Amino acid sequence: MTETPPPYQPPGGYPAYPAYPYPYGAPGAPLPPPVRKNGVGVGALIVGIIAILLSCTVFGGFIGGIVAIILGIVGLRRAKRAEADNRGVAISGIALGGLAVLLSTLILVFMLVFMKSAGLTDFITCMSDVKGDQAKATQCQNDFEKRMNEKAGNPAP
Repeated sequence: MTETPPPYQPPGGYPAYPAYPYPYGAPGAPLPPPVRKNGVGVGALIVGIIAILLSCTVFGGFIGGIVAIILGIVGLRRAKRAEADNRGVAISGIALGGLAVLLSTLILVFMLVFMKSAGLTDFITCMSDVKGDQAKATQCQNDFEKRMNEKAGNPAP
């Protein structure tokens, strides 16, 4: 009959090395699910909300909307590859970014059409003829403001 040898004892009476702990619990236990990256989709949603709020500034809404759309597309691709679980959040970021771009574009077009009908070309021509004369530049600006107020229905006093 064979006997099992005693456990290894390091020389000099030192105790044996402790066993290494298992990284995910006991052997045979299921591994935890992988951590998914949700940051890009959430970032798209947050930037989309901010872009909607800044759409009245034209460029803030336009640039923010473009960033939200790009982040949303990246988040959507990650969700498609099962690296993220926030597909809906990424889609919402894309939708809000698109809406911000649309609102900013509409506001810009409305402003340009309104200003053109109020005499924007006359103002530009007047300003090009100023040639450093501050009084003439102020007069051009006052005339343009007066025409814009009249066009908006608020005549200047």
